[in-house]
Amino acid sequence: MKNIAVVILHFGKYQDTVDCLNSLNNADKKNFNLTIFLADNGTNENFQQYKNIRLIRNEKNLGFAAGVNRGLKEAIKDKSNSYFLILNNDTTVPKNFFGEISKSKDDISGAVVKFLNSEGETIFDYGGRLNPWTGRTGHLEEKKHFKKYAKEADY
Repeated sequence: MKNIAVVILHFGKYQDTVDCLNSLNNADKKNFNLTIFLADNGTNENFQQYKNIRLIRNEKNLGFAAGVNRGLKEAIKDKSNSYFLILNNDTTVPKNFFGEISKSKDDISGAVVKFLNSEGETIFDYGGRLNPWTGRTGHLEEKKHFKKYAKEADY
């Protein structure tokens, strides 16, 4: 069994966080043990109904990076964790998420983000590219789900 530490930052939007936690609980984890580290960025909202999470209470909103880092620091303390997954609280994972992501042979993997654009079209965001000369970034987005950008993305 592989141990995965899932770090989620919560700051408001309680229902989004609940949906995220429920999707993780409903995902197929047959070859994995999950430990969820929920970093609450100063809201003190109630998550007692979830017995499988480690709740980290930040006294105030530390911002995204510092809030996630608090969760990661706690997750790293548990030496049994082999993998670390950072999720936004408005993320929901499909049932086969862990089986699919475990197929990667890369050291760092990420999911393809699926969303609706302003025209209501489904878009897949594969990450982005960085222009080292200007410092500008651009997203690698497609209307079809395929692996064209798997090795081309900078982030």
